[in-house]
Amino acid sequence: MDVFVDKPLMAATLLLVSLPCLPTGQAQAAASQQKRVTQSEEAWAAATRQISIAPTAPERFPDRWYPVAGTLPEAPGPLTGKPYRAVEVTSYDSVDADGKPIRTESRTTKMRDSAGRERTDSISGSFSVGEVSYPLKDVTVSDPVAHCSFHWLVAVPAEVRAEYDDKVAFVSCAPRQVVYVDMDPFGLAYAHPGSGATILQGQVNGEHYIGLRYLNGMTQGSQSRVTGTETWYSTDLRLLLAYFDLKGDPEHGGTRIQTLTQNNLERVEPDSSLFYPPEGYRIQVQQSQTPSKP
Repeated sequence: MDVFVDKPLMAATLLLVSLPCLPTGQAQAAASQQKRVTQSEEAWAAATRQISIAPTAPERFPDRWYPVAGTLPEAPGPLTGKPYRAVEVTSYDSVDADGKPIRTESRTTKMRDSAGRERTDSISGSFSVGEVSYPLKDVTVSDPVAHCSFHWLVAVPAEVRAEYDDKVAFVSCAPRQVVYVDMDPFGLAYAHPGSGATILQGQVNGEHYIGLRYLNGMTQGSQSRVTGTETWYSTDLRLLLAYFDLKGDPEHGGTRIQTLTQNNLERVEPDSSLFYPPEGYRIQVQQSQTPSKP
């Protein structure tokens, strides 16, 4: 499942070993990174744990999908009881050769049900019917109840879906038994940021957020300007609400990026059928996953 990520110990160890040889600023950054790794390790060790057993459902989740684990693997647990549906809009602002402003946008639909299942939809690629091209929607689902993740493509609009022939959904599962750890790795990063970060708190559209802002001065010729990034994160929903890239200045040939989720966020319960491949899709098993702690 998507929540199963590898533990970044080797990079932190190398940074720590090289501290005596680094300039002061780099040494401080490396020490800050090592501190964050240590805090993550301590939080992981102190977090509560619960064994999760995937329910037996031979028709929808057959045994052949699941690997056999010698020991129970651990992974960050799902967030339950916090359903939502949102459209994440990322805009890219730049200028053309004549200095005319250009804005392009991409949209990603995200949702979670009360059991912690998550789904993400985004446009990726296209297919043709005759001489007409139609977009394809890329769908990913993480199901922490069944310990499986799915991926498939679906044609849009709905009127042309019957014309799309490649109806294959890929599935990858962790063992039937795993240990879920009650921990929010991203929230921990916001609670213990690196050096140079300004911690923000506020509310937007009724949602409380904690934010991080990193700013730097930059000089180009005779002009000085501020660059950096800013993010807003909801620890209640464990969801990124906003991202602002202050580095890309269109006036200097860059691209300014802005991602907003909070303007399209609803705390609603998605339909349960959205978290399993549609009828008519053939399910193909990919290499099964063995989760590990961060």
